[in-house]
Amino acid sequence: MKKQLRLLLFGLGIFSFFFSCKKQEELPNTPADVLKAYQAFYDENDFEQASIFATPAEQKRLKDLAKMLAMEPADSTVLQTIFLSMNCRVKGDSAFCKCRLKDQFEAYEEEYVLLRIKKQWLVDAPKARKEPDFIDLPPGIDTTLEMLDVE
Repeated sequence: MKKQLRLLLFGLGIFSFFFSCKKQEELPNTPADVLKAYQAFYDENDFEQASIFATPAEQKRLKDLAKMLAMEPADSTVLQTIFLSMNCRVKGDSAFCKCRLKDQFEAYEEEYVLLRIKKQWLVDAPKARKEPDFIDLPPGIDTTLEMLDVE
C-alpha cells in the first residue's frame, strides 16, 4: 500500500511539474516575420519588446532612442508602418531585406540587415550614414563667392 501511495505521489509530482512550467512562447524565426514583429513593437515605442528581436548593437540604439523619445509627447511618436513589399535575401547567417514601407506621413524604401545568432534572426543596427565631407575650397574662391553674394 505504501509503495502504491509513493508511486501515486511521485506520479502526481511529475505531472504537476510538467504542467506548472510555462511553455516558452516560440519567437518568429524567418527574417520577414522577425522584421514585422520588430517593427510592430518599434511603432508603438515598445523598445523593450522590440529589443527581443534585436542584436546587441540595435538594443543599445533602442535604449538611446527610448531615452530621447521620453521627452516627447507620447502620441506624437507612435507610428503605423505598413509593409508594402519586402524582399529578403539570405546569405549564410545574414539576411538583407529591401522593403517598401508606408507610415501615416509617407511611403519610403528601407534596407534592413538581420543576423542569425544562436538560431534566431535578429534585426541589426543600421550602419551609420556617412555625412558628406566638407570640401576645402581653393584659395581665392571664397572671395569670388563673396563678390557673387553666394552663401
